[in-house]
Amino acid sequence: MIKIKFHSIVDVITNSSTVIYTYQNSTEQAKELIDEVLKLSCSDLKAVDIFHFGEFIDEDYYLNSDNLPDTCPDDYELQSKWIADLQSSIMKGAIKRPEWMEELEDELRNDYYPDIYLHIIVQNEKYNDLATKIQSLLSSVSADGGRDG
Repeated sequence: MIKIKFHSIVDVITNSSTVIYTYQNSTEQAKELIDEVLKLSCSDLKAVDIFHFGEFIDEDYYLNSDNLPDTCPDDYELQSKWIADLQSSIMKGAIKRPEWMEELEDELRNDYYPDIYLHIIVQNEKYNDLATKIQSLLSSVSADGGRDG
Protein backbone atom coordinates (compact mmCIF):
# COMPACT_ATOMS: atom_id res chain seq x y z
CA MET A 1 0.00 0.00 0.00
CA ILE A 2 1.29 3.47 -0.80
CA LYS A 3 0.39 6.54 1.23
CA ILE A 4 0.40 10.09 -0.14
CA LYS A 5 -0.08 13.16 2.04
CA PHE A 6 -2.31 15.62 0.25
CA HIS A 7 -3.54 18.02 2.88
CA SER A 8 -1.19 20.85 3.59
CA ILE A 9 -0.88 23.74 5.95
CA VAL A 10 0.51 27.00 4.64
CA ASP A 11 1.68 29.71 7.04
CA VAL A 12 1.16 33.24 5.85
CA ILE A 13 3.03 35.81 7.88
CA THR A 14 1.59 39.31 7.97
CA ASN A 15 1.43 41.79 10.83
CA SER A 16 -0.21 38.95 12.72
CA SER A 17 0.40 35.27 12.10
CA THR A 18 -2.30 33.53 10.11
CA VAL A 19 -2.63 29.87 9.26
CA ILE A 20 -4.48 28.86 6.12
CA TYR A 21 -5.64 25.28 5.79
CA THR A 22 -5.90 23.96 2.26
CA TYR A 23 -7.72 20.82 1.23
CA GLN A 24 -8.24 19.17 -2.10
CA ASN A 25 -10.03 16.01 -3.12
CA SER A 26 -6.95 14.27 -4.43
CA THR A 27 -8.64 10.89 -4.62
CA GLU A 28 -10.83 12.03 -7.50
CA GLN A 29 -7.95 13.90 -9.12
CA ALA A 30 -5.70 10.84 -8.87
CA LYS A 31 -8.44 8.66 -10.42
CA GLU A 32 -8.93 11.16 -13.25
CA LEU A 33 -5.18 11.27 -13.93
CA ILE A 34 -4.94 7.49 -14.02
CA ASP A 35 -8.07 7.21 -16.19
CA GLU A 36 -6.56 9.66 -18.67
CA VAL A 37 -3.25 7.76 -18.81
CA LEU A 38 -5.13 4.52 -19.38
CA LYS A 39 -7.29 6.13 -22.08
CA LEU A 40 -4.19 7.45 -23.87
CA SER A 41 -2.75 3.94 -23.87
CA CYS A 42 -5.97 2.66 -25.54
CA SER A 43 -7.01 0.70 -22.46
CA ASP A 44 -10.64 0.15 -21.46
CA LEU A 45 -9.56 -0.09 -17.82
CA LYS A 46 -10.32 2.59 -15.25
CA ALA A 47 -8.37 3.53 -12.14
CA VAL A 48 -10.84 1.63 -9.93
CA ASP A 49 -10.15 -1.52 -11.98
CA ILE A 50 -6.48 -1.56 -10.96
CA PHE A 51 -6.33 0.28 -7.62
CA HIS A 52 -8.26 0.55 -4.37
CA PHE A 53 -8.37 4.11 -3.02
CA GLY A 54 -8.98 5.50 0.44
CA GLU A 55 -8.57 8.74 2.37
CA PHE A 56 -7.51 8.55 6.00
CA ILE A 57 -6.12 10.89 8.62
CA ASP A 58 -2.75 10.11 10.15
CA GLU A 59 -2.87 6.79 12.02
CA ASP A 60 -1.74 8.39 15.28
CA TYR A 61 -5.07 10.21 15.54
CA TYR A 62 -6.88 6.89 15.35
CA LEU A 63 -4.53 5.18 17.79
CA ASN A 64 -4.82 8.01 20.33
CA SER A 65 -8.61 7.96 20.18
CA ASP A 66 -10.55 7.21 23.35
CA ASN A 67 -13.01 5.18 21.29
CA LEU A 68 -10.74 2.45 19.93
CA PRO A 69 -12.58 -0.88 19.87
CA ASP A 70 -11.50 -3.76 22.11
CA THR A 71 -10.17 -5.60 19.05
CA CYS A 72 -7.27 -3.12 18.84
CA PRO A 73 -4.10 -4.63 20.34
CA ASP A 74 -2.28 -2.92 23.21
CA ASP A 75 1.19 -3.10 21.64
CA TYR A 76 1.92 0.01 19.51
CA GLU A 77 3.60 -1.89 16.65
CA LEU A 78 0.67 -4.29 16.48
CA GLN A 79 -1.70 -1.32 16.59
CA SER A 80 -0.08 0.16 13.46
CA LYS A 81 -0.57 -3.12 11.60
CA TRP A 82 -4.14 -3.36 12.93
CA ILE A 83 -4.95 0.14 11.59
CA ALA A 84 -3.32 -0.66 8.22
CA ASP A 85 -5.32 -3.90 7.95
CA LEU A 86 -8.51 -2.05 8.89
CA GLN A 87 -7.85 0.63 6.27
CA SER A 88 -7.10 -2.01 3.66
CA SER A 89 -10.36 -3.82 4.40
CA ILE A 90 -12.28 -0.55 4.10
CA MET A 91 -10.58 0.32 0.80
CA LYS A 92 -11.28 -3.12 -0.66
CA GLY A 93 -14.94 -2.84 0.32
CA ALA A 94 -14.79 -5.80 2.70
CA ILE A 95 -16.12 -3.65 5.55
CA LYS A 96 -17.65 -0.23 6.03
CA ARG A 97 -15.69 2.50 7.80
CA PRO A 98 -16.43 1.92 11.51
CA GLU A 99 -18.58 4.44 13.31
CA TRP A 100 -15.83 5.27 15.84
CA MET A 101 -13.53 6.17 12.95
CA GLU A 102 -16.11 8.39 11.24
CA GLU A 103 -16.93 10.14 14.51
CA LEU A 104 -13.26 10.87 15.19
CA GLU A 105 -12.71 12.26 11.68
CA ASP A 106 -15.84 14.45 11.96
CA GLU A 107 -14.77 15.68 15.38
CA LEU A 108 -11.30 16.62 14.14
CA ARG A 109 -12.68 18.36 11.04
CA ASN A 110 -14.95 20.49 13.23
CA ASP A 111 -11.91 21.70 15.18
CA TYR A 112 -9.31 21.81 12.38
CA TYR A 113 -8.25 19.71 9.41
CA PRO A 114 -5.67 17.09 10.35
CA ASP A 115 -3.22 15.74 7.80
CA ILE A 116 -5.09 13.58 5.31
CA TYR A 117 -3.48 10.86 3.25
CA LEU A 118 -4.50 9.19 0.02
CA HIS A 119 -3.90 5.44 0.28
CA ILE A 120 -3.64 3.34 -2.87
CA ILE A 121 -3.56 -0.46 -3.01
CA VAL A 122 -2.58 -2.17 -6.24
CA GLN A 123 -5.06 -4.89 -7.24
CA ASN A 124 -2.58 -6.58 -9.60
CA GLU A 125 1.20 -6.58 -9.11
CA LYS A 126 1.81 -5.68 -12.76
CA TYR A 127 0.69 -2.13 -11.87
CA ASN A 128 3.24 -1.67 -9.05
CA ASP A 129 5.47 0.56 -11.22
CA LEU A 130 2.50 2.76 -12.14
CA ALA A 131 1.58 3.09 -8.45
CA THR A 132 5.16 4.06 -7.59
CA LYS A 133 5.22 6.70 -10.33
CA ILE A 134 1.87 8.12 -9.17
CA GLN A 135 3.20 8.30 -5.63
CA SER A 136 6.34 10.05 -6.85
CA LEU A 137 4.34 12.58 -8.87
CA LEU A 138 1.77 13.36 -6.20
CA SER A 139 4.34 13.50 -3.40
CA SER A 140 6.74 15.80 -5.24
CA VAL A 141 5.11 19.05 -4.21
CA SER A 142 7.62 21.59 -2.99
CA ALA A 143 7.33 25.04 -1.55
CA ASP A 144 9.61 27.98 -1.06
CA GLY A 145 9.34 30.92 1.26
CA GLY A 146 11.07 34.18 1.64
CA ARG A 147 11.12 37.47 3.39
CA ASP A 148 11.04 40.79 1.61
CA GLY A 149 12.00 43.18 4.33
